[in-house]
Amino acid sequence: MQRLQMEPAMPDTSLEYLKRHQIVRAGAGAGKTYTLTHKVMDIADEIFRKEKRWPRVVVTTFTRKATQELRERLMLLALEEKPHLVDFINSKSHLMVSTIHGVMDLFLKRYGASICVDPGYTVITGAQATKLARQVLRHSILEEGGDSSLLETFPFNKLAILMRRLDAMYGENPEAKPYSVSDFKSIFERRALGIARELESAAFNIKEESTNKPWLKMADDYLVLATQLKSSDWVQAREAFGSYLQAMGRSPSFLKKNPAVTELTNEEAKSALKKAKALLEPAYDPKAWSFFAERFEVLEKIGRRFSEEFRAAKRDKGWLEIGDLELLAMECARAHPESAQAFSSEWDHWLIDEYQDTSPFQVRLLRELTGQEPTFVVGDPQQSIYLFRGARSEVFGHREDEILKGGG
Repeated sequence: MQRLQMEPAMPDTSLEYLKRHQIVRAGAGAGKTYTLTHKVMDIADEIFRKEKRWPRVVVTTFTRKATQELRERLMLLALEEKPHLVDFINSKSHLMVSTIHGVMDLFLKRYGASICVDPGYTVITGAQATKLARQVLRHSILEEGGDSSLLETFPFNKLAILMRRLDAMYGENPEAKPYSVSDFKSIFERRALGIARELESAAFNIKEESTNKPWLKMADDYLVLATQLKSSDWVQAREAFGSYLQAMGRSPSFLKKNPAVTELTNEEAKSALKKAKALLEPAYDPKAWSFFAERFEVLEKIGRRFSEEFRAAKRDKGWLEIGDLELLAMECARAHPESAQAFSSEWDHWLIDEYQDTSPFQVRLLRELTGQEPTFVVGDPQQSIYLFRGARSEVFGHREDEILKGGG
């Protein structure tokens, strides 16, 4: 695996070396853009020198702003250091600097007809999608005599948001099922066990660091709470747990001038107690799980219907959302692997920036589209900004392991 080097004196730019899969783990300020831009130049230089042609290179990053900045940096580098590469940087047929979704858009424009995607589609904004979703939902549950009982639980606008999330989930996992009572129980047990461990850890650290009686009393209380959380019968233990929490009263004050424990232990203790108190919220009440399960079943029934009608409405208008690009590109690649192979073979190299912001689904899709072509992956697993969209810093580590095992 090639590790990040800021300015190697004698960089290896041999064609054999450039055709290996490589990954760079680079934190903020570590010269990531320098490495990426010089990598593009090295590829262009070496392939032109050996094969007398410009390579076809894809460089993906996560935002449109980043793609523009990257293209500007490449042009500046060419003008200052390698003027013979200016034509290559200017050639969009040879150098594609785009977002991941821009790559998927190009793939669907070329090969989407195989799964009945009209290449004349329009990628709509989130606001347009939200407006259409509300129209579809209103027609489905209010005008066609559908089940409107969920409106007793959710305001209409929140229900529309839920429907869109379900639609996205069904796209990635058509076999998704609603939570049952046993699912709620399993989720709670995992959550409770984790909090019990945090309480025990905080109690242990307090006892190690302090002789202050109020703090030691709190440590003992934490151990009692942890024991209750590990009870096999939360229905019975919940009431005692709530009563004990209430009887504990206020936690001892943390005095910075004369602290009874370290600041880290204080924060750990506060965090564990806050999480423990959250277990008294309605979502963790076993008596409510049956109600939630019933609501989920209704939600799933309406969600399936909404998803079908929402997709049909978009199809009739020739509209796609950003998320649709991912789902349809995957459908096309899986149903017609020859299309993904053909697309992959159009490019000599793939360079993927900000890999830590790539979702697991996008990782699978990129594997379909890149095929066996060499990839150069850059990212910082500590700086993922899209966790809420399903991205995971773990995808960087997984890719790093794969490249190491493959001799990259």
